[in-house]
Amino acid sequence: MTSAVDDIGPIGFIGAGLVVDGGYPAIQFIQSGSVAEQNGELKPGDRIVAVASPPEAAPLSLHGYTPDEAARVIRGQPGAPVRLRVQGPHDSIPRDVVLIRGYLGR
Repeated sequence: MTSAVDDIGPIGFIGAGLVVDGGYPAIQFIQSGSVAEQNGELKPGDRIVAVASPPEAAPLSLHGYTPDEAARVIRGQPGAPVRLRVQGPHDSIPRDVVLIRGYLGR
């Protein structure tokens, strides 16, 4: 059995579940064993305010994006880096986190 993902090739993930918080996608959970967990810089409650892929590109604001829309922007080629601009619930200034996308489940 194949899926649409199989037909277009592998897609890289960071391993975080998203919800909407204050108009931005926010991390609801970190998948065990994922690149997000291994990196250790993302925490549940962090809002993802922007994403840049490749990391040196200008960041794209994710304000108003649904979790599914944000996930489509964050996903990319496995092994390729992505820069997330995140803001924790108690942070006044966003911070940048660079992750190397992994395969689904890793």
